[in-house]
Amino acid sequence: MDESEKRFNAVMDKLFHAPPRLKSTIDSRDQLGRGKKRMNPWSDLSVGEQNSRGNAVNNLQRQSGSLKSVQPPQCRPWDRGDLFRRLATFKSMTWFAKPQAMSAINCARRGWINVDIDTITCEACGARLLVSTPQAWTQEQIEKTALVYSLKLDSGHKLLCPWVDNICDEGLAQFPPKQSFVLVGDYKKCYNALSQLLALPAISSSAIDYMKSPQLDRFLKGHPISENIATTQISKSDHLGYEADIMSSVSYDQV
Repeated sequence: MDESEKRFNAVMDKLFHAPPRLKSTIDSRDQLGRGKKRMNPWSDLSVGEQNSRGNAVNNLQRQSGSLKSVQPPQCRPWDRGDLFRRLATFKSMTWFAKPQAMSAINCARRGWINVDIDTITCEACGARLLVSTPQAWTQEQIEKTALVYSLKLDSGHKLLCPWVDNICDEGLAQFPPKQSFVLVGDYKKCYNALSQLLALPAISSSAIDYMKSPQLDRFLKGHPISENIATTQISKSDHLGYEADIMSSVSYDQV
């Protein structure tokens, strides 16, 4: 009986003493919950501050980005891409039939872009020039006026503009984009390669006439070897009959 009573008492103790423990745990949870609720306003404030700071940073970044986008292009007279970008702004609808002194290439070489009809502006300093002539003027009057305007291409920039006394080299606008000495060197290589042949391929007269142009003639006249090419018309039959003369002429041309 003693053991059974002890067991019974132990069970009863567990049953009756368990609710206070549960209550204590519930109270502790309530206290933690209240503490969290009290800290929530501070956390909300901290989140609000972070959001405000983030918005301020974003606004500064946007402002800095807008300032960067507003900055004018750099003055790079040596850059071929910049030159052609400015040159692409000149359209036949807005810059039509201008004299050579005020041609699109002369304006673009000095930092000007075409923004409206007969109107150009400097992409660096923002200076503007209106180049317009009455339709009743003669060609001589237009040419004289163009010479006056051409001086404005250099002096029309603002005081601190980087394009003052700056101009792109004429070679940047040439096509193909190679220096003259490179073109002459390539021309010599081609000529020397042809000089090694015993017979030149037959070329029809129509093809030769098609290739002729004043620009090509001027280029060939600037090189002494071109005289030999212009006067050399060798056929296969000539080479078969006069092989010794051909070899001597080839060696002479190589010298």
